[in-house]
Amino acid sequence: SPFPPTVFTATQDVVPGSGVVTLAWNRSPDHGGGEYDIRQYVLYQRDDTATVWTDPLMMIRADTTTAYSVVLAGLIPGAAYDFAVAAQDCTPSQSTIFSVTQTAP
Repeated sequence: SPFPPTVFTATQDVVPGSGVVTLAWNRSPDHGGGEYDIRQYVLYQRDDTATVWTDPLMMIRADTTTAYSVVLAGLIPGAAYDFAVAAQDCTPSQSTIFSVTQTAP
C-alpha cells in the first residue's frame, strides 16, 4: 500500500456562518519518490460522531503539484466534521486514512 500524505489540514473560512472549510495536504512520499505510482487522492467527510467512513467525498487526480487544496462549501455552521485523505496507487491499493476534525464556521 502507498504511504498517505504526511500533512493534512482543515481550515475554517474567516467569515462566520459561511459553512466553508478548506482542506489542504501535501503529496504522498510515494508520489514523488518510492514507487512513483500515486494516481489519485481520495477525500472523505463524515459527522464527527460517525464511526466509519462511507463513500468518498471526491477523488483528486495526482499530478505534478506538491501541495493540494479543496474548498468545501455548504457545511452546517457550528457542526463538527471529520475529514480525511488517502493516497491511491495504480493497483488500486489505498494508503491508510489521515484524518482531522474541524467545526464549520
